[in-house]
Amino acid sequence: MNNLQRLLPDDISDETAAVIDNILGEIAETWKWRYFAKIQQFHEDNRPEPVDPFEPLPPWGH
Repeated sequence: MNNLQRLLPDDISDETAAVIDNILGEIAETWKWRYFAKIQQFHEDNRPEPVDPFEPLPPWGH
């Protein structure tokens, strides 16, 4: 939401607009961290098993 002037009515007070802007910012921050945590958990759940770099790879296609 880059342009709150399009979202809010023209006759709204500056204080009310500032409160709404702060609330929207807090909501956006909360959602950002919520989804960041979900993405991080997904990557941890789907992390491949560690391999020994000195062990030969299995033959492919067999």
